[in-house]
Amino acid sequence: MVVEVEVDMEQQGVSPKASTTMVEVVAVPDSPPHATPACDPLQCLTSLCRSLLLSGSLNLPSHFCQGLLQQSGGDYAANTGGDVGFSLLSNEIEDTIIEGMPVDPLYVHLAAALYRWICTRRFPRNMAPIEGIKEDESWKSRLDAWNETVVTHGSALLELWQGIALKLDVQEPWSSVLKDGRKSVEGRCATDAYRSLSPGCLMLVNESFLLQIKEVHRYPTFQIMIETEGLLKVLPGVESISEGVQIYRKFYSCSKEQTYGVLGIHVVRPAQRDPADLLSDILNTLGIDGVRVLLGMRTTNGTLKEALPPPKSLLADSFSALQNPDV
Repeated sequence: MVVEVEVDMEQQGVSPKASTTMVEVVAVPDSPPHATPACDPLQCLTSLCRSLLLSGSLNLPSHFCQGLLQQSGGDYAANTGGDVGFSLLSNEIEDTIIEGMPVDPLYVHLAAALYRWICTRRFPRNMAPIEGIKEDESWKSRLDAWNETVVTHGSALLELWQGIALKLDVQEPWSSVLKDGRKSVEGRCATDAYRSLSPGCLMLVNESFLLQIKEVHRYPTFQIMIETEGLLKVLPGVESISEGVQIYRKFYSCSKEQTYGVLGIHVVRPAQRDPADLLSDILNTLGIDGVRVLLGMRTTNGTLKEALPPPKSLLADSFSALQNPDV
């Protein structure tokens, strides 16, 4: 429905001609509508795995996490800002997930192995004994507990991702205040990606947490949106409307604002657990032993469990150095 919101613009220092604003308001239905999935589960799992390893929030040693992120040429986190490695998912992962040494970065293969485990509901590797090698197989006693956590939490992850209507990338500090509920209105230009949003839809923010749409209000400009909704809801911590408009101007030009208009998307935190929490539980339950086994690494007497295979480029450089008499 469309309602008229009376705003005293003269007190705001705005022309009286703009004193009446048409706002489109939609209420929350009893049950969320069917949403076209906006997430590829494997890509979401891989991106979230990378994000958690970078965050330092897991109960895993930091150098172990860095080893999982490392790729040829140095640290993965330092050398790239995007989700690189998805070509591996489609081309090479099938050959390396069950047998052989995974190519780097290892987190890509960790995510792919987890995805297969979740989908098949069984441990995805054939860790048959190797003749002549005495292995530490104590991990097998924990496999049932691992399987329960991976399947239960993993199935919940897939169900969440299937219901996502839109993925949002939100910078700090706005990501944190959205997550803790202090920011309850997200402002966006009403482009095609956002015009189809409706109450009850789920949005995935920065791959890690969920927001549910409560209402959608339409405005002609960001200034009117901020004046009507209030700075505290739209941009908590910002002191003036003009400052708030300048923040949005960093992302949207005046011409784009005039062409598409503006949406004030009212959001709440849903009852579902966040994807980051579910995957954190899985990785923390697996621990170092579970991650190593999932990557196909075997443990014998004297194995340093926190050690991971070096990048193939480092192995190649070491070999080349041995063959070069000038080094």
